[in-house]
Amino acid sequence: MITTTQLFKAGACFAVALAAATANAETIEGELTDDDAVDDTFGGYADTYEIDVEEGQLLVIELGSDDFDTYLILTAPDGTTYRNDDDNSTPGFNTDSRLVAYAHEGGAWTITATSFGEEGVGDYTLDHTTAAVETLLTEEGELTEDDDRSVKRGEFYDAYVFEAEAGQTLLIALDSEDFDAYLTVYLPDGTILTNDDAVDFNAQVIATVGEAGEVTIIATSNGSGEVGAYELNVRGSE
Repeated sequence: MITTTQLFKAGACFAVALAAATANAETIEGELTDDDAVDDTFGGYADTYEIDVEEGQLLVIELGSDDFDTYLILTAPDGTTYRNDDDNSTPGFNTDSRLVAYAHEGGAWTITATSFGEEGVGDYTLDHTTAAVETLLTEEGELTEDDDRSVKRGEFYDAYVFEAEAGQTLLIALDSEDFDAYLTVYLPDGTILTNDDAVDFNAQVIATVGEAGEVTIIATSNGSGEVGAYELNVRGSE
C-alpha cells in the first residue's frame, strides 16, 4: 500500500540523523529587545551570528520562540540568501523557523534571527548544525513540450531513479530560474514526499530512507505547461 507522508516527518528524522552524525552543533539562547538592530525585511529587531562553514557541508538552522513569530535568514559569503518564516517540518500551525542549505562555498556564513513583523521581542533558541554530505546525483535538465505530461494537471515532468541505502538521509533540491519548481519523491517503502516552495520558487525534499531500494524523483513544475531549464541535486549523509 502506498502511503503519503507530510514533510514534517522526514524533516524531523533528518535533524536527528544529522545530530547523530556530527559534533558541529551549537545551541544559542538569545533575546530580541528594542535595543537590537532592525532588519530590513519586515522592520523587526534582529540578532546576527557568524559561523564558519566548509564548502560541501550541509547546514540545518532552527529558530524557535514562545514569545514571537520567528523569521530566519541565512546569508552565504557571496551574498546568496535563504529565508524561512514557518517551519513546515512539524505538524500544524507553527511559528518557528527552519532552514536547510548546502554550502556551495566555504567561509563565514551569517545567521539573522528576527521576527515576522515589526513588534517581535522576547526569548528565542537558535540551533545550528553542520554535517558532511556526499553528492549522489546531479542533473542539468529541461522541461519541454516533448516531455511526458501528468494526467491530473498537465505539468511536464522528468523522472529519475537511483539506488539508496537503508538509513541514508537525503537532501533533494530542484532549482530553476524559468519555472516554479515542484518535487515528488517515491521512497522504496512506498512513502511519497512532495514540496513546492522551500526557498523562493525552488523545491526541496528531505528524506530518510527506511529500506534499501530504488528512489524515484519526479522533477516538474507547480503550474500546468511550464517549461525551462533546471538543476537537480541529490545529496546524502556520509
